This record gives sequence, C-alpha cells and structure tokens, in this order.
Amino acid sequence: MKMKKIALSFSILAAVVLFAANCKKKEKNVAPEPDLELQSAKDVTFAMQAISDIDILCGFLGENKADIASPFLKTATSVGPYTPQRDTTKRIVIAGFNNTTCLDGHVRNGSVFMYFDNSPITANYYRDFGYKARVSLVNYRVDDWKINTTGFSQINIENLAPAANYDPKTTNLSWRIIGDITLTHPTDSNKNMHVNFNLVKTLLNTATPTVFPSRTSAITWSLALIDYKGVLKGETSRIVPFTYSINPSEGIARTFSCTPDKVYGIGVSAVPPNTVSAQASAYHPFINGTASFTTAALYPRVIHYGQEERVENIDANCDNAGTVTIKGISYPIDFIKVYK
Repeated sequence: MKMKKIALSFSILAAVVLFAANCKKKEKNVAPEPDLELQSAKDVTFAMQAISDIDILCGFLGENKADIASPFLKTATSVGPYTPQRDTTKRIVIAGFNNTTCLDGHVRNGSVFMYFDNSPITANYYRDFGYKARVSLVNYRVDDWKINTTGFSQINIENLAPAANYDPKTTNLSWRIIGDITLTHPTDSNKNMHVNFNLVKTLLNTATPTVFPSRTSAITWSLALIDYKGVLKGETSRIVPFTYSINPSEGIARTFSCTPDKVYGIGVSAVPPNTVSAQASAYHPFINGTASFTTAALYPRVIHYGQEERVENIDANCDNAGTVTIKGISYPIDFIKVYK
C-alpha cells in the first residue's frame, strides 16, 4: 500500500513537472519574423520594364514618326548616336545604339531589328490592321545588362485590331507581345534572369484625336496612355522560378506625360557664349496597376504600382514608387530606375 502511494506521488509530481514545462514552452513562443524580402519584386519589375521598353521602342519605330518625346532619342551630351532606319523594300526597321545615353536615362548599345515582312501589303505601320512584326536583338545592352532573345526565338508583335475599317472612336488599339528573353548581368551571374512573356498592350486613349487622329495617321506616343495585361514566367537569380500575373482589371499603366525626374542633367552649348541649360528627362515609370507574384518558397506577393488604390487622375501617381503586399501588410518600395 505504501509503495502504491509513493508511485502515485511520483506520478502526480511528474505530471506537475510536465505541465510546468509545457507552460514554460508556451511562454517562450514569439511571433514569427515578418517576411521582408522585397528584392525579388524589384527584379521582376525590372524585367517587366525591360520588356515594355523594347515594345515601346518598336512602337515608335513602327509609326515612322519623329517624336520629340521619344525616350530613345540621345541626349544633347551623349557620346554615341541613336540611328533609326527604315527599309520599305525589305520591310524592316532598325534602331542602332553605340554607347548612347538616351533621354530616359539609360545607356544603350547594339541594335534592335523589327521585321514586318510577314504583314499584309497594306499593313506598313504599327497601327495598321494585320500588322505583324518579328523583333531580334543583336548585341543589345541597356546599362551594361545584355538582353537577348532565347535561342533562335524572336519577340513577336501583332496588331489586334478587329477589322480593317475599325473605328478608333469606339475601339482601343491593342497589340499582343510574345517572347522569351534572357537578361545577363555584366559582373554577377547570380542576378541573371530568364523571362517568357505573353502580354497585351492597349492604347487606352485611342479615341483622343491628338493621340490618334485617324487610321491613316501616326500615333503620337508622347501623349499616349498605355497599359499591359498578361503573364510573365521564368527564373530570377539564375534558377529561382517565378510567375508574375497582371491583374486583368487593373493593367499596369505607363503614360508618356509622366516624368517624375524633370531633368537628366545639364547641357552646355558647343558655341560661344556656351550657355548652360537643363536637359529634359523622358523617363516614364509604371504608375498604376497591380500584379500577383509568386517565387520560390516565398509567400505570394501583390505588387502595386503607384498608389495602392487606383485613382481617376492617373498622373497623380507620377513617381517610381509602389508597395508590395505580403500577408496583408503593405511595404513601400522604390523600383529600379537604372539597371545595375
């Protein structure tokens, strides 16, 4: 009987010790560390901007119109030239750069070839019904990043106008842009990226006469408001897979009237009295829209460009800022302007 009492006492003591230990463990529980990884959102936005820049360059070239607000014109103090060429016989447009500092602040090298020889004979311009173009990049670099089409592939651009007699007053022009590219960092291979993309770009103010007077008139891109919808897939940081899906109800917007940096530098005239003047910038960031972003084992993110809440006055978001929302918490972010 005595032994039973002793055993019972030990059992009770063990239970008390175990209960106390559990309570002590619970007291040590702390909130999990917040997910503050934002670099991947910057990287995928950099890739999206690189794709958009190539498409926008093709839009300017495809309209064959000198536009003083083109981001790709060289600055007054640029070492190298910007040389656009159009061959109506071979139906090809070429943009050549050679250490060219452009108005958007980027330094470009190499060439962009846009072939539209597979388009109907009536489709000679980016705005035309049936226009199709194949884009090749040859030794193309932006701020020393090499941007190349993967393997033997090309970037394909197709005008999605529904009919030859479409009405610009009621039908917004749009284009499908499909391609597969690699972005190679000049010194750090860990930053290399591969991106496969399927996008639709829409000219949201097609009906504005000053932007697009008629089907036979060139688009004035300097007054354009465009947005992108679609999906990017690939790998960031060499081998980390990602999917970037633009919200179909809130496309990612760029407008050529938005220039948060008003000047890119100072220019000095070459002849006496050698006057000094500010050089206008043509850097145009993403200013609106949202995209969902998943990569590796990270919790899914939502990237907001401009203000988190979409606003009617889209130019109110004219900056290079946004937010990344992770687990319901929004973190402010500044996106990459110069590719480093």
